[in-house]
Amino acid sequence: MTPTPNGLNFFPGMEESLPKARARGDIPVAQTDQDNATAAESITGSLTMATWLQILSEKRKLQPVTIDGAVPSVKTVADGTYPYSKTLYMVHAENPTPAVAAFIAFLRSPEFAQELERNGAVLVE
Repeated sequence: MTPTPNGLNFFPGMEESLPKARARGDIPVAQTDQDNATAAESITGSLTMATWLQILSEKRKLQPVTIDGAVPSVKTVADGTYPYSKTLYMVHAENPTPAVAAFIAFLRSPEFAQELERNGAVLVE
């Protein structure tokens, strides 16, 4: 299955279900990922979508669930046994300013790669 840009077709029926859920007045709708995680933490027994990177880096009190026996981790995302991941891209001008070039160099550094891994992400160049 080829994922859609928003990844909804990873979960059959999700694309049709979301508009129905959002139309209900008794289901909270968050404006940001942080608002979403905060709401999930405050609602006993809630189920939400968040990235492993967000859960670890923000020290969220949320527990990831296994899907078809796959547990999310840096290792399982990197080796493909956990198939649900999100790729983030950095886009910059063809001729970046010196400050942007320095930031890009930092993002490509071993130190940053280690920080990403500590927070559940994998640097791919």
